[in-house]
Amino acid sequence: MKVLQFVADGSPGGGTTHVRQIVRGLCGQHEVALLTQRDSFLSHHAADMSVKLFEGDFFQGPLSRVNPRCVMQVRNALRRFQPDVIHCHGGRAAFFRSFLLDNIPTVYTAHGLHYSKKRNIAARTLGRWGERLACRHVDHAIYVCKHDAMLAKSDHLLSPRTPVSVIYPSIAPHSLQRQSRNTAQPTIGFIGRLVPQKDPQAFVEIVERLPEVRAVLGGGGELEPQIRAAAISRGLDSRMEMLGELSPAGVQESLSRIDILVMTSRWEGLPALLLEAMYLGVPVVSTAVGGIAEVVEHGQTGLLSRSGNCDEMADLVRRLIDNPQEAQQIASRAREQLTAQFLEPAMVASITNVYRQVLDRRSVSSPATPKELPI
Repeated sequence: MKVLQFVADGSPGGGTTHVRQIVRGLCGQHEVALLTQRDSFLSHHAADMSVKLFEGDFFQGPLSRVNPRCVMQVRNALRRFQPDVIHCHGGRAAFFRSFLLDNIPTVYTAHGLHYSKKRNIAARTLGRWGERLACRHVDHAIYVCKHDAMLAKSDHLLSPRTPVSVIYPSIAPHSLQRQSRNTAQPTIGFIGRLVPQKDPQAFVEIVERLPEVRAVLGGGGELEPQIRAAAISRGLDSRMEMLGELSPAGVQESLSRIDILVMTSRWEGLPALLLEAMYLGVPVVSTAVGGIAEVVEHGQTGLLSRSGNCDEMADLVRRLIDNPQEAQQIASRAREQLTAQFLEPAMVASITNVYRQVLDRRSVSSPATPKELPI
């Protein structure tokens, strides 16, 4: 089976990690190619994955969503690789794919439905319309948590005839190993993109409420200057270290440095970071958003804040600091859960089964040359 994985944004993150896991699991048994942003993190690591690489520029200015060149780049990759299945990751990839008419089955994984959290009504409406457009030719939709699958249904993003699966992200145990810590002072950490969705400002406020802790903040993004300024203005720069953008190896190293992972996201699908922390035995304190609340059982495999209030989250962090035995029990139960339910081979097998289903439904014997629709 020939499969083209298409992710428009190849920067480090949970979606990119997910794609790398799929590619790793498929290679050796299937012929896999990757289409992604030129000179991105993912394109630079394509050689390490022994996968055929196609590159494009899918972020050509503020009007890139309506740039026909983006669609042409997808068409050219399809013509050159001639896949049996194309798997689009993220709304941008699915959107560009939707303007090509051919008989190649399309699988779409939505790594979070971000439009639903837009504060502006017009922006939410436009985002919902764009998501519906992206889904119009999808043969099978995959959501990374039940929360997103239910939202897609309530917002009528898909045709009632389109099959839907919930396939959680996974971890690769062989690539995760926690180093031992040798410091007595408790250290909490935030790891993620410094963007409004992740709400790193809330982490700064939590650190301010916990004068007894050190903090590590890993990640880059548009809010980095504001977060640095906030740390300095609050006198936190001496005990809060900012690491900048992290590679996957850097994420793992950062997890090894902390006693508690704090996730302050305003919304999520199901972040890979959560699974990695749970597997590595790092207790998690998080907002109860999206798929996080489906995986973390409050008081058993982590601590959840329903309100997202900084005072409440600081109290939850302090609870684990003051009760190391409870923190250890939570970490142990979380690791057991991850080992039983979230391993990479099972995830890859589920996705491979989806590919076979769409091929059976389409009865594709050989891919046809794509025909471009007007845009």
